[in-house]
Amino acid sequence: MGDMLLLPKGHVLIINGASSGVVGWELGRNPVLSPVTYTPDNKIGSRFEVENPSTKPRVYHSTTVLLLDGRVLV
Repeated sequence: MGDMLLLPKGHVLIINGASSGVVGWELGRNPVLSPVTYTPDNKIGSRFEVENPSTKPRVYHSTTVLLLDGRVLV
């Protein structure tokens, strides 16, 4: 299961998790390495943007937090 983090300008960061399986039972497969940003104000068809991938899979018990300066701690 991935995390969704609301960003200051109303965008949503979708990060971490697995693309198939049940992570909580150690059956998660295919870690999601590329975060996605959802921008609700963009026109339909261009609201999701794939960001640069991570080199480290974060599947279960991983989280993100928005820092006071606007950076995201993963």
